[in-house]
Amino acid sequence: MKKSELNLTILKKSFDTLKECYEDYTSQQDDKIKNYIKDSCIKRFEYTYETAKK
Repeated sequence: MKKSELNLTILKKSFDTLKECYEDYTSQQDDKIKNYIKDSCIKRFEYTYETAKK
């Protein structure tokens, strides 16, 4: 990879984990577990957002 090229590998991986977390959240029926998954989704969003800003 050339120095001037943008490497989006880390951003793609972080987005994929965010998407996976959201899918788990929407498919979960138990409200207590869903709440834990929601917290995880928020953290994954924050990480993905910070990765995108870099």
